[in-house]
Amino acid sequence: MSKKTISVAWLLEKANHMLEKSNPEMIQGRESMAVFISSVLSESDNYKGFCYLNPAADNSGFYGKECRVFFYVAEKLKEEYKKYSDIRAAGDIP
Repeated sequence: MSKKTISVAWLLEKANHMLEKSNPEMIQGRESMAVFISSVLSESDNYKGFCYLNPAADNSGFYGKECRVFFYVAEKLKEEYKKYSDIRAAGDIP
């Protein structure tokens, strides 16, 4: 079985997009995604923290009631992250 390397920047861009844009009723999915991407970022030495996308919302609990968070992009990932973000903005990534 061959191994495949996946870009941390690509995972982070997908996670941040899902955490911001997913349907309101997908709270558990957002919580799972936040825990997953936090772990990936920590284990790859790219964790730089997160912010709440809606500071006025009920942000009690670790990721808040709605789990609408954005994970900051580490300096070494910024160029590649922007590339994936630009591709999404052009409509080439769902």
